[in-house]
Amino acid sequence: MKEGGIVAGVARKELESRSGEKVVSEENYFHLIEGKKKRKLIGEN
Repeated sequence: MKEGGIVAGVARKELESRSGEKVVSEENYFHLIEGKKKRKLIGEN
């Protein structure tokens, strides 16, 4: 699982580098965290 996170991180950084924009912003960060909390509550990973 850790390897998948590393691959995703590299892909995110590459996309940010090419586009010149951040993928995760202050505006959408909390939305992403809320989704993660909901999945945890219903037992999904």
